[in-house]
Amino acid sequence: MPLPEKIISELSEDKPNVPGWSWRIFMFSLFVLIITFAFYVGLEYGFKSYLNSRINKLDSELKKINESISIDDQNKLILFYSQLENIKKIFSNRKSMVPLFSWLERNTLSGVSFNKFNFNSLNNQLNLGGLANKKEDATNQVLVFQSKPEVENITLNNLSFSQDKWQFDLMITFKKSLFDSNEQ
Repeated sequence: MPLPEKIISELSEDKPNVPGWSWRIFMFSLFVLIITFAFYVGLEYGFKSYLNSRINKLDSELKKINESISIDDQNKLILFYSQLENIKKIFSNRKSMVPLFSWLERNTLSGVSFNKFNFNSLNNQLNLGGLANKKEDATNQVLVFQSKPEVENITLNNLSFSQDKWQFDLMITFKKSLFDSNEQ
């Protein structure tokens, strides 16, 4: 079946271009360009000059402040700041003794007391002088300390009876983990 004449004539005719679409795109692009140019000009000549004037004003204020402080005072301030930084460095590198005292408190037997305490933080070595009611208390204390995983080595240097008490000296070397795991 052939196509009707009306459809053939409509297909063969050229459609006229719809005016306005290209003009609208052009106007939108021009609007975006003008807005962009206005922002650029505003930033380049308005905001940039404002920032430069603020920088110059702050520089002049800083120069006045620097001139008002004498060189001697500046050197004193630098020295004080240096001392503060050194103290900060010392405190950040120090070992906390809290874990050691907590460990001693947890692991000391009831019949034992300590009367001498000397800790060397460079090699984690503790020298203790103690008193025990019985000889067994002193030896059991050594065994308790020796059984703890934080202790690397323990040495009983002296065990003697004096004034109704057993006196002893211990040298305990701790593993570094005692101080690392419990530091605050």
